[in-house]
Amino acid sequence: MVSECIIITNLKERKSMIFVSVYIIQVNMLEVYIAICDDELIISEIISDKIYEILHSMKIYNSKIYNSKIDIYNDSRVLEKSGRRYDIIIMDIEMPYIDGLSLAKKMDYDESTKLIFLSGHQELMKLGFHVRAFRFLTKPVDDNEIREAIQSALKEIIHTDKIMLGKKDDKEIVYVEDIIFIESLGEGCYFHTVEKEYIDRKPLRYWLENLPELSFIQIHRSYVINLKFVQRLNANTVTVSNDFDLPVSVRKKKGIQEALYNYIKMKSKKMQFIFGRDKCVHNNNLFN
Repeated sequence: MVSECIIITNLKERKSMIFVSVYIIQVNMLEVYIAICDDELIISEIISDKIYEILHSMKIYNSKIYNSKIDIYNDSRVLEKSGRRYDIIIMDIEMPYIDGLSLAKKMDYDESTKLIFLSGHQELMKLGFHVRAFRFLTKPVDDNEIREAIQSALKEIIHTDKIMLGKKDDKEIVYVEDIIFIESLGEGCYFHTVEKEYIDRKPLRYWLENLPELSFIQIHRSYVINLKFVQRLNANTVTVSNDFDLPVSVRKKKGIQEALYNYIKMKSKKMQFIFGRDKCVHNNNLFN
């Protein structure tokens, strides 16, 4: 949970109209950098305040500390020349000098950077796909939409590599990447990992909300799987490592296919998809 907020910089240079506010928020042993770029300063400040509220209310899955900085730009040229690396960039599509989409194409940002675009015109939404937009938010920005966008981005950025599993007085450290799948047991869960099995009292809903969104997906009301271990997607089941065939809800089938595709894309691995007569998608566990 956020323990402190310190304003370390508040620069106002009227001549060039560059406004930068940098906040340091202690949450986890990780640095997350966020940039907001909009030619209307008031909008950037409102979004910055909303992000602070979101960070202040979030409960991260471990108790380490990390720094989160928010930089505000009202001139897209300044952002382009900054040379700074950002984990999340929120910018307006329609800006003078350089529009948001053109800026995204020109900037040398990391592939893991989450681009969130703002616009008052929904018809521009489809253009965001050409620059790997993480989210597209329409103005005026809805509180629930910005909250969902920031929380989802942070879940993917703040990768929790270890968790504690087991009974109250007998817990063990488990690497998240070693979890094959999780099975609901009423009030608790049964974890199948590479090494062994664990029982934990937290419900499936808790783990679905707190494990990396791009790696874990719910395939059935009783099962959450790690996409790393998917070997085959059948019509009604998913085969994961150790030849476990798990049931798939009909309404979740399309979402699973999309999640698997996004996971493969995220890992930037060369994959071969073999579609058999039974319409299976083979993964061959090439993510290791």
